Amino acid sequence: MTARSLSATEQARITEGLEAFLKTRLPDAGNLHISAFSSPGGGLGFSNVTCFFDLDWQAPDGQPRKRRLVLRCPPRSEPLFPDYCLAKQFRIPVELKAHSIPVPEPLWLEEDPAIIGTPFFLMERLDGAVLPDMPSYHTAGPYYDASPDIREKMWFGLVDVMARIHNIDWKSLDMDVLVTARDGRHGTELQLDYWENYLAWLKAAAGYPFPVLESALAWLRGNLYVPEYLALCWGDARVGNVLYGADCSVAGVLDWEMAFFGDPEADLAWCLFLDWETWGGAGIDPLPGHPGKEATIRRYEAQTGRKVKNLFFNEVLAGFKHGLIMATIFRRPEMTRLLPTGVDPNELALNNIASLRLKSLLNL
Repeated sequence: MTARSLSATEQARITEGLEAFLKTRLPDAGNLHISAFSSPGGGLGFSNVTCFFDLDWQAPDGQPRKRRLVLRCPPRSEPLFPDYCLAKQFRIPVELKAHSIPVPEPLWLEEDPAIIGTPFFLMERLDGAVLPDMPSYHTAGPYYDASPDIREKMWFGLVDVMARIHNIDWKSLDMDVLVTARDGRHGTELQLDYWENYLAWLKAAAGYPFPVLESALAWLRGNLYVPEYLALCWGDARVGNVLYGADCSVAGVLDWEMAFFGDPEADLAWCLFLDWETWGGAGIDPLPGHPGKEATIRRYEAQTGRKVKNLFFNEVLAGFKHGLIMATIFRRPEMTRLLPTGVDPNELALNNIASLRLKSLLNL
């Protein structure tokens, strides 16, 4: 689902602005122009604007050159998050690439909105298959079509690359755009501060309370712990943010807008929570060969050398975060057009798969 599609006028304006920008970045490139501009899924997703294009030019030696690029920029209306930090989304892949994590190469960050109407960054486009969330990858797509052995390889590929990210010494990262601690508070507490602010932002926009989410927040505050280990956390660790190559290994790791420094078990719990939604939340069985929760935990522990100790807290945190995001999505005006007749978007904002799962976890 997308918020709305980029119009032809918007695409033309973006293309014109990007060509002018890129000519300043590649002054020796002759006949530079953009081709094959596309906005998959309409380009304007619930989170970021994403557009693909080819950059064609002539090198000083007269030879033609081409590079496949991706444009990312914040949504122009109805944001999914209270704030956006493009510098974070750009900087993290720079650091991860230096640690041999398979991420698209970040190329240019531009924070002047005058060029295309909003700040943006450009990165290379990697080849690979993405597993769909809708319909669930347990019902359609490359994961569904794969053999049980290949499914296990694909899932554990996600777990392994997540563990590799968590094993990087965060003190070696040049990451001023992320905060490790403030006023004596640690990563988990700072995360909770951020999502509590998100809840306040959501309630102010909605004009009504969210009892399940508020109860979950109270439980999280009452059970807060100090993590034994801090790491750079992906924030949105899930198969939908992985590109799989032709051999079904991980070819790329994507999307860093929710990244933070904190307890890496939060990533593991998020990954498991969102996977459960694609089968358990949909009332179906996982596909044969799909590793279960316990197998995933064992694999993660083996790859990190650390025992998982606070998974339940982080599962509740995952439900709280996803419940906030789903409530924001369901409250958007376009949901009225997408939902079946008679379905109230505000009711789904209060009672959706994430909030219902929270009620079950906490016996609410």
